[in-house]
Amino acid sequence: MSLPLLTSPSGQDMLGYVTPIYGNSRYMQSVYQAEGLQFDSLMATITDILNQFYVDTATWALSQWESELNLAPNDSLTTDQRRQRIKSKLRGYGTATTALIKTVAQAYERGEVDVIEDFAKYTVHIRFVDVLGIPSNISDLQTALRAIIPAHLDIVYEYQYVVYSDIDGKYTYDQLDSSGLTYGQLMTKLPQEV
Repeated sequence: MSLPLLTSPSGQDMLGYVTPIYGNSRYMQSVYQAEGLQFDSLMATITDILNQFYVDTATWALSQWESELNLAPNDSLTTDQRRQRIKSKLRGYGTATTALIKTVAQAYERGEVDVIEDFAKYTVHIRFVDVLGIPSNISDLQTALRAIIPAHLDIVYEYQYVVYSDIDGKYTYDQLDSSGLTYGQLMTKLPQEV
């Protein structure tokens, strides 16, 4: 039987390894509680440090990742946007192939792209296929792609928008008006079916 004095998960684990008679001793419970709290704190610190070794779980070490990859610090970005920049930089090494361009773009939220190469015009078209409008953090994506695509090739970004044929005959004026969407919002999303 455990008394309410022992709240530390590590302390409770340690108590499980000794004879059950210690579970009734307030003295032993306070010893296991004190030791358990230290182990709990140590395990939380170890877990936090291990999380910093992976871009997807790093928090306070993101500045170290950015420094190692020569990325200029930008405090205005969210943690997710900083992670996207880091992953993009890590993926962006090698010969600029269509696969590499897609891999770098996919490091960003809503970065699913089609890559169309027009070598006769020295142009690479980047067409966003999984988002209407301009994706968030587009400037960092453009910087990352410019870093891997050879300088003699021009990059043309193509965005998708809602066009008249997408709504013609599917929605009435009243449905569009009652959707609460502004004209600008209507260009990047369709109202829910009524």
